[in-house]
Amino acid sequence: MGITEYEEYARDCVRLAWRTQDIRIRGQLLELARIWMALAMPHDKTAAKQRRRSPDQQPQSRGGAL
Repeated sequence: MGITEYEEYARDCVRLAWRTQDIRIRGQLLELARIWMALAMPHDKTAAKQRRRSPDQQPQSRGGAL
């Protein structure tokens, strides 16, 4: 699953939470949204680190003749 899927699941939980009148269900849905966003965070941090690397910090290819 990609980050956008995790974020979309979180958004769905929030939308559903505000539609329900049951405060217990609302709390559970908001907790699920928090969990989905927490799962998205490591993916987001990795992508951000890769974008911030300068070209000289990119991993070097180890191609060559055998």
